[in-house]
Amino acid sequence: MTDTAHPGPRGGAGPPAAPAPGDVLFRLVEAVAALPAFQRRDTRELVTGSLRPDIAMAARQDERPLIAALGLVQACLDRESGLRELLETLHLVEGDSEPMRRVVELALALPPERGRAEPRGGDGNGGERP
Repeated sequence: MTDTAHPGPRGGAGPPAAPAPGDVLFRLVEAVAALPAFQRRDTRELVTGSLRPDIAMAARQDERPLIAALGLVQACLDRESGLRELLETLHLVEGDSEPMRRVVELALALPPERGRAEPRGGDGNGGERP
């Protein structure tokens, strides 16, 4: 097999390219769907119902955790501070588990135009508390 390293700026091997924004978004959706609490419909509904009404009403409900996570993450990204609100709500349910840390890591990796969450204590909205 041939080496699949990505060419660097001068044609040599370099580090792999950064994932496309859509890749990060889909990995975030997968990570949310993989949270232990997100595996049960009742806890998914609890999380969704704990969010602002405009987010809760826009989030698509589904029996399948991945489809439900996609609808919920998209509804949050479409609304100001929605992703931050989702992360805080999920953290209340999941605590500081490894799967939750992965969700936060991916949320912070989203480009700003996709609604990237500011880390807790960040000044993402003029110094106000989210």
